[in-house]
Amino acid sequence: MEHQEIFNIKSSELKERAHLIIDLITDLWEDSEKKIFPERLSDHQLEKTIGRIIPRDPGDFKCIMKLFEKDIIPAFFKPLSPSIFQLISSPLPLPSLIECFTSFLNIQPYSQINTHIEKTVLKWIGSLIGFSENAAGIISNSGTHSNLYALTVARVKMASWNVRKEGNNSKLTVYSSIQCHPSIDKAIEMLGIGNNQLRKIPIDKDFHINIELLENAILEDLDKGYYPFCIVGNIGSANTGSVDSIEQLSIIAQKYNLWLHLDGAYGGFAAIVPEKKSLFKDISQCNSITLDPHKWLNIPYESSCLLVKEWSDLSDSFNCTPDYLNASSFDDNNLWDSNYELTRSDRALKIWFAFKVYGINSFIELIKYHLKIVQQLSETINELYEFELLSKPDLSICCFRYIPSEIEKHKEKMIFYLNNLNKAIALAINSNENAFITTTMINGITYLRVCVINYSIKENHLINLINKIKIHAGKLDFKMRKSILPKN
Repeated sequence: MEHQEIFNIKSSELKERAHLIIDLITDLWEDSEKKIFPERLSDHQLEKTIGRIIPRDPGDFKCIMKLFEKDIIPAFFKPLSPSIFQLISSPLPLPSLIECFTSFLNIQPYSQINTHIEKTVLKWIGSLIGFSENAAGIISNSGTHSNLYALTVARVKMASWNVRKEGNNSKLTVYSSIQCHPSIDKAIEMLGIGNNQLRKIPIDKDFHINIELLENAILEDLDKGYYPFCIVGNIGSANTGSVDSIEQLSIIAQKYNLWLHLDGAYGGFAAIVPEKKSLFKDISQCNSITLDPHKWLNIPYESSCLLVKEWSDLSDSFNCTPDYLNASSFDDNNLWDSNYELTRSDRALKIWFAFKVYGINSFIELIKYHLKIVQQLSETINELYEFELLSKPDLSICCFRYIPSEIEKHKEKMIFYLNNLNKAIALAINSNENAFITTTMINGITYLRVCVINYSIKENHLINLINKIKIHAGKLDFKMRKSILPKN
């Protein structure tokens, strides 16, 4: 059979095969509350399922789909469950299906509408959060990449020399709190600045950056001949959900002529909720911001947004398009000149489609509901016997730990035991209760961490989670303390 016959299937056959794929997706959707974590398979089992030798000839499509149904799909982590209390969203079903269109029509930037949709979506988001009515930007594959882009732009715009030609010929320094996302460390390293010159500033009791210590660090670096150029603020840290004071950060940035970037990958969309406007009222004072629709808006991966004020911020940093590509004549601000990637998928269509189908008010109500139930959770934990709340949540992350009453008076001396106990509680929940929570360590202390961004989470899911934690906590404490107590 000639290769044209293999690849150019008839439309009727394509339709039939597409229905088989959609049926599998629908079954997966209906089974959203089934077991989150797949069974662990050995390398031998995986090799047997996936195959060891590359296929040389065409396979039977229906047999391949049966393999998907029986062995491949069950081996995946299930992100659709409402019992995932981690920084993992559940992709909305309809925008997920729209990804099929982007696979067929992915011809950026030669298609005028692709570029226009991406620019429109970024303007919508910039206006929505109060950043800018005419925001420019990039839709990247992750918050990690968006933060890398932001620091790249900041370096180009704030250096007093041509950094693209001359490189890092000075002691560039960046400032953030100890709550900053590891993507900032990675970006500093990839830009050749070196993570020794990322100044991680201590935080206050509510996990916000200490402004006085930030200013002291900048002054000290200036005295030593360093070149401060950027501050990174958290507006919803991935660890505790804390929101730094944008007003105070912008004052410092303007005073010392620094670029202010806000990492709002997780929490930035809380700016659209009226109840949280006070936390984000000065967002227009920053120079750039990262937001991830694939987190709190539950848009399918990959859909992270970097917003800046001017297209020139991007083109000055990235334009390097060779003549042979002859970028689209439709648009002066071509996407090829505005980001690092040349070959890239269309990441904007699913966001635009989600906004059109659901309406932004639906997302506002979703975030409001999450904020409400997490606030209720924190109040419940604060009143619970043998539980300690880390702090009042700024957004939808709540950290707490279990402390048995007999240990309460000696908790400072028994940190090692309590840390292991709370780690064991999280493991028990994840192993036995078809739920997913994590722990985090704050100042050497392990806390259980609940993050609510999944659109399918309801109040009863949090109530059930706390009840399960109480049951496992008591059993584990009895078992673990019994094993370390001296025997008679």
